[in-house]
Amino acid sequence: MIWTVLNETDQKIKLVSKGSTDGILPKGSFLTVEDNKSKRKFILRVDESKQVVPYSPSPLLSDMDLEYLEADKKCKNEITAYRVKDVFERDDGMVDFIHPTSPARRSSQEEINLAMGMGDKGPKVFVSTVHSNQNRVLRDESGKHITATLPSDFFYHQTLICGKTGSGKTVAMKYLAQYFIEEIKGAVLAVNVKDIDFLQMDRASVSDDEAVLSEWKSLGMSPHGVSNVTMYMPANRRYESVKGINYDICRKITLDVNQIQPEALTGLLQGISDKGALNLPGIFRYWRQYEAEKGKARFTEFVKYFNSKEPKSAVCSTTTM
Repeated sequence: MIWTVLNETDQKIKLVSKGSTDGILPKGSFLTVEDNKSKRKFILRVDESKQVVPYSPSPLLSDMDLEYLEADKKCKNEITAYRVKDVFERDDGMVDFIHPTSPARRSSQEEINLAMGMGDKGPKVFVSTVHSNQNRVLRDESGKHITATLPSDFFYHQTLICGKTGSGKTVAMKYLAQYFIEEIKGAVLAVNVKDIDFLQMDRASVSDDEAVLSEWKSLGMSPHGVSNVTMYMPANRRYESVKGINYDICRKITLDVNQIQPEALTGLLQGISDKGALNLPGIFRYWRQYEAEKGKARFTEFVKYFNSKEPKSAVCSTTTM
């Protein structure tokens, strides 16, 4: 696919597609201009992209039932882009022109890495854009997925992953968690997991979806499980009821009522009233000192004791993991 530079206005480059181009390049894509006159290369990022009809047919043709000419059916892709990177920078303090009639093509992965200053260290993610209310994963001229490399130090900052249900948030978290474990030798703690995905980190993902297999191929990787996974669950819960998990990686956890700090209890009880949460540490201290059986008391016994003192409408339960 080829586009041609028309002109530049207010530092925006306008391009139009040649006849061999049969689609619209999405916004956010990258183009490489190879200037015929200066023999230099420039990398552009698409800011606007639309369909234009160069030979708009007259409405009278329809009214008169006349045959349309082939030119009447032609469409062009008109693009407005801005300059991101001059591949060969001048050393005289000047900036090169991007001359009209220069051809442009979709940028390669190496050219995009150069334009964005991305290194080789860090997890690779696919770059996508939204055009015509559709999510489009960017590809280069050969059809390969375009990727971006996240810097490894992003793991040490707060990160938000957002999207609608089924858009792949959990899959992305699993991929990032696996990279952090295997490449950076870190440890990941997933708290209060509600879905089965993170409970199956010990096994490889299985998919027959051609799009998914293509993405793995683009990354030069194959799905595999994490070898050192442990799943902790409350001792009073039967984890055998959770289907699809490997029970060998499960460990029961208990609370030592003689060691736990009373102020740390608030997050362990669900459905507790505001007044109950305020008085919880003091009630626990009293129970541990005067009501609990020394050396043998269990946290579930405190829950029962606490519920017996609360109104029926405010009964609590221990949190699940």
